[in-house]
Amino acid sequence: MVTVEEHNVLGGLGGAVAETLGEHAPARLRRIGMRDRFCTHVGDHEALLRTYGITEEAVAAAALEVLDVPSATVPEELNTP
Repeated sequence: MVTVEEHNVLGGLGGAVAETLGEHAPARLRRIGMRDRFCTHVGDHEALLRTYGITEEAVAAAALEVLDVPSATVPEELNTP
């Protein structure tokens, strides 16, 4: 499972999903969102999403990681640095 949120991952959707999975159906989970740190960048919405790794590519890479898809089979445009 992959959760995506446009804010800090702590105390958000990913945390709620993690708690529920942990209690009822343990599963692999990857949370996409801002890590717990101060925001040091200024920019428009799209620039901030890219800065903090909240992109389509990051979501696709996380999904492939959760599914255990070998990186060699991942299309180049989905590989994230």
